[in-house]
Amino acid sequence: MEHATADNSKHRADSKAKTTSKPPRRRPEARPDEILDTALDLFLAQGFHRTTVEQIARGAKLSKGAVYLYFASKPDILLALVRRAVGAMAERAASHLRQHQGDPCLALRELFHVLTKLAQQDQSFAKVPRLIIHEAPSSPEVAQLYRDEVIAKVLPALMDLLERGMHAGHIRRLDVDMTARCVIGPLMAHLLLSEVFDLRPQSGELELQRLIDTQLTILSAGLAPRQEGDHVSGPH
Repeated sequence: MEHATADNSKHRADSKAKTTSKPPRRRPEARPDEILDTALDLFLAQGFHRTTVEQIARGAKLSKGAVYLYFASKPDILLALVRRAVGAMAERAASHLRQHQGDPCLALRELFHVLTKLAQQDQSFAKVPRLIIHEAPSSPEVAQLYRDEVIAKVLPALMDLLERGMHAGHIRRLDVDMTARCVIGPLMAHLLLSEVFDLRPQSGELELQRLIDTQLTILSAGLAPRQEGDHVSGPH
């Protein structure tokens, strides 16, 4: 009898512990990423300006005050999104381009394949440029932020790489500024057609790898050193 009573008491205690136990608390260090993930989805779904901090807090299951503990304002959330997704990559890409010696086409091939791999592995890496393309035409501050954090770092390094390659004879002498725009232009145009005008490849997918492979083939042929009898275009 005493044994049965003890078992019943233990069962009641276990049951009470299960009903009163609370779900594990989220670690504070994980909350910024939860806020950023929620904000990115909301920005893409309804736009940067139409999204409120209250909505972000609700989606992240936090109070509005808790969001402000990590980010001072909604623009700060966008800045953090850009830096987390592509800011660090932009710095690494610029460093890679500046340090490369030899044929610029090899550096571009390596860089493009790294970008493609990141886009496949990390959804936010691809989502943030989509967001910028959607928002930049009507939001000068959004365009300026992406320009400062990404384009202003990569474009000068790309131009420097091309200039060194032309000087060394690895690629033909062309207008460096326009050549750099031709290198990055197809990617921007592809994202614009797909994400703003909803004109995707026939598969319905973004097909970034196919675009990169085609772009690299065109670049390799177009930048190859001149052969005797080639038509001359641009400065030389």
